[in-house]
Amino acid sequence: LPLHLAAMNRASLAVVQALLTAYPEAAKRKDDNWRLPLHYAIEHQASEAVVEAILAAYPKAVEAQDHDSMHLLHWAAQGKASAAVVKLLLTAYPEAVKKKDASSRLPLHYAAKQSASVAVVEALLAAYPEAAKKKDADQRLPLHCGAVAGYCESVARRVPSGRQGEGHGDEDTAALCCCW
Repeated sequence: LPLHLAAMNRASLAVVQALLTAYPEAAKRKDDNWRLPLHYAIEHQASEAVVEAILAAYPKAVEAQDHDSMHLLHWAAQGKASAAVVKLLLTAYPEAVKKKDASSRLPLHYAAKQSASVAVVEALLAAYPEAAKKKDADQRLPLHCGAVAGYCESVARRVPSGRQGEGHGDEDTAALCCCW
């Protein structure tokens, strides 16, 4: 659909508004990957204004999942969306920060893996501090995901290890893996 293409190509707010005016139902239409135009807007780092416009046309989009059970907040964390867009999504659907995808990954796992900005990581942690202690299906904490992706130094500053007490264990492995 044209709105999907506009979102993929980072169209201006004026173009997106014109498409929504011509066919408001486009905001509700999923493609073959179960993705809405808002998924593509977020994936391709659309402006906050464009995300707001599409979200206003279909507020329930914020709860939608794609074929991998990823919510929009996963896409925002993975696609390096701005902190403003992440906060907009958190406001629209606060529970999204606790939603796991098909691999049991939270949005924080994706933010760590993609070396998201400090502001994005802080927003996710502020909304769900326990996320730092949640493991995915591979038994990786968000810190591990960042370390595996090669972002050890930056992730170690952004995502707490989830370690409690004095013991050293799996949680420390991620911080050490880049040191050898």
